[in-house]
Amino acid sequence: MAFAGGVGADLTHLGPTDPPDDVLLFSESTTRFLVEVHPGSASAFQACFGRDIPLSQIGQTCKEPRLRMAAANGEWLIWAQLAELKEAWQKPLR
Repeated sequence: MAFAGGVGADLTHLGPTDPPDDVLLFSESTTRFLVEVHPGSASAFQACFGRDIPLSQIGQTCKEPRLRMAAANGEWLIWAQLAELKEAWQKPLR
């Protein structure tokens, strides 16, 4: 989503320390969805799912074209420009 829109993100609420940060960030377990919701619509979005489906806000978008991800302890794990990340993703596909 960040690549397509050129909008950066700060992911600072990724969850507790269990599972470990590497599993939390790169796990391919099923039934996880990442959805962008305008801050003013967050409550209405959550209401659509009721209380039976766990939802978590993991961060927010930002104008700067970069991605930052924080560990559970608040330390930055990833801090990179979108252009660098996109190049790293596309280069092997060329």
